Amino acid sequence: MNRLTKVLDRADELGMVAILGLCYHGQDERLWDERAVRHPVDETCGWLLNQEYTNEINKQCNTRYEYEVLQPHRVHELIEQAKDISRWGRRLLVS
Repeated sequence: MNRLTKVLDRADELGMVAILGLCYHGQDERLWDERAVRHPVDETCGWLLNQEYTNEINKQCNTRYEYEVLQPHRVHELIEQAKDISRWGRRLLVS
């Protein structure tokens, strides 16, 4: 998170929007179940909102992920999960 903070702070200084990807391809093989896939969504979105960042997060699903919740027919569940997370009435842009 220290490295991410540096990147996001610098992007803000430059007037750039950082698009943060979650669940990078290949990392799903290191997770033990669907709950472990959903956990980083909650943690990352919560952290971004607590830091008062307004960046967009995205979820690419056109690769061969091991867990169904990361595949095209179910990835909408993670998108909705991320959209439902809020802090002080603020939400992240999610695509």
